[in-house]
Amino acid sequence: MRTLQSEVTTGMRWLDIGCGRQIVPSWASSPGEQEALVRRASLFAGIDADQSLVEHPLLGYRIMAIGQHLPFRDGSFNVITANMVFEHLERPEEILGEIHRVLSPGGRLTFHTPNLRYPYIFLAGLVGDSLKKLLIRFLEQREAKDVFKTYYHSNTVEAIEHLADSGGFDVAEVRVSGSVGTFQRLGPLGALEVFFLKILSLGWFNRFNATITAVLKKRPDHGFVGVHTRALAAHG
Repeated sequence: MRTLQSEVTTGMRWLDIGCGRQIVPSWASSPGEQEALVRRASLFAGIDADQSLVEHPLLGYRIMAIGQHLPFRDGSFNVITANMVFEHLERPEEILGEIHRVLSPGGRLTFHTPNLRYPYIFLAGLVGDSLKKLLIRFLEQREAKDVFKTYYHSNTVEAIEHLADSGGFDVAEVRVSGSVGTFQRLGPLGALEVFFLKILSLGWFNRFNATITAVLKKRPDHGFVGVHTRALAAHG
């Protein structure tokens, strides 16, 4: 949420890709804080292929679509966000191309995604989908309908830097961060996990921490022609 606070400033035209039901979970930011953030933007639109976006209380525009085909004109947005989306992209370069197109010159993409070097995520990539859904339901209390296929094609710092460079973006920031943990419900194992997570926060070990936050800036595009945001009205 700290990164969103700095990226979404007054008057921004903001698109959230894979928006789901909320900007971030309520434990990460209160509903009031999220509403205040949305009020900064002159326009807030969400796009998702899942019906859950109809439950999102803050969207000004709701668009059912997939990321490879964003139904907006060139340069429609100043800032685009994606929370826990990039790990689900089979061809992230295609979606990044569409994001580049609909961002204004100098516009920024901010996304938060698991780090493939994090031991839990590395092991999850080796586990079949059926077992993974059972484990997630037990450990995180998430239903199977809210668990989606993962590919982890853009889930290391190096992969993100390469994707950005080939997609016409400069890397403004890439930060590896920690996790609140997974095994809190398992007594002594949860206590051991706290120690493990503390180690991952230290120096060289941080590269193996849980998540990556990236901020990419669109390189100047002198062929850009501005458009009025009324073009979005048909999608409301």
